[in-house]
Amino acid sequence: MSRFYISAFVLICSLFYFADGHCRRGWRFEISPEEEARDGPWFTGSLLAPSAHVVPPGYFNLEPYLFVTDNYGAYDADWHGHSTPTAIQLNPLISFQIGVANNLDFQTAPQMFYTRKQGKASAQFGDFPVGFDYQLLKDRKGGWWPAIKIAIRESFPTGKYQKLNPHKNGTDGVGSGAYTTGFGLAFSRIFHFGGVHFLNSRLSFSYNVPSNVHVKGFNSYGGGHGTRGTVHPGNTFTTIIGLEFTLALHWALALDIANIYGNKTTFSGRRGITSAGAPVKVGGPSFNQVSLAPAIEYNFNESVGIIAGAWFTVAGRNTTQFASGVIAVNWFANYKTTKKADKFKFPQGGKFN
Repeated sequence: MSRFYISAFVLICSLFYFADGHCRRGWRFEISPEEEARDGPWFTGSLLAPSAHVVPPGYFNLEPYLFVTDNYGAYDADWHGHSTPTAIQLNPLISFQIGVANNLDFQTAPQMFYTRKQGKASAQFGDFPVGFDYQLLKDRKGGWWPAIKIAIRESFPTGKYQKLNPHKNGTDGVGSGAYTTGFGLAFSRIFHFGGVHFLNSRLSFSYNVPSNVHVKGFNSYGGGHGTRGTVHPGNTFTTIIGLEFTLALHWALALDIANIYGNKTTFSGRRGITSAGAPVKVGGPSFNQVSLAPAIEYNFNESVGIIAGAWFTVAGRNTTQFASGVIAVNWFANYKTTKKADKFKFPQGGKFN
């Protein structure tokens, strides 16, 4: 299925390219290279890597996402992929940031899931994350240093994770059941290659520490009839490299390279049994997951842009194989004066997404 999403992404890129050519030849107003280099760069993405800039006081950044995901396989302990029953998942998510003080912003991202697997389906709200970002270092035009931001997050277990319906094929289990504290560090730097061509580079690290989870019955970690005990989820460490390259003032290509490593998840208590009377497994071994997310973006102005692309696994160990189609719209604005966001002086162009 990943080939389908890659092909769809190539088709979208081709359509955007020819549409832009038509606009330049026809009804779209012309912008000189000098104006593009002066006004830009404008960026919306990338899809996965966070920005290294906080949102300033008086501004907000709103970005609704839609992920359409096909979980079609699993990697074993030897990094070999195997087919599994397909699970299709729709995941709308709204990322919202607002500046609260100089060098400090607040962020949240509520989400929900609709999952369908082997003829069974369920719609559930996911866990609820909130957090703060602090600007350690600001980049400057002409300077050699990057922007650096630190983040702290807390995810609250609002998603369903236990006492699942055994006839739903696991589609109703979307939560972790854990209070998860996360720490992040993000770097970014923009390089100018001349004219309208800019490269926005991002590097981020995040480390998540979940609490223990008390479970009963069928749950997100396994389980079955009579399961009762405590799950000890493993900590996870995520590294993301994000790249964006401007083709023109309005157009850019993006690519994310992500790796997630997770420690093993253990269980203590009564494991329970399946409907057939066999003992069940709760928890799992450590895992790795490597994925790519290419995308194309169109920026209407300094404040609004849209990005669409694919996100899919390329390697893994003890984890899921998936392929996603992703689309998001980004809006950065001043909520106090309702003036256009370009009244604020951007560090090096672009938005704070």
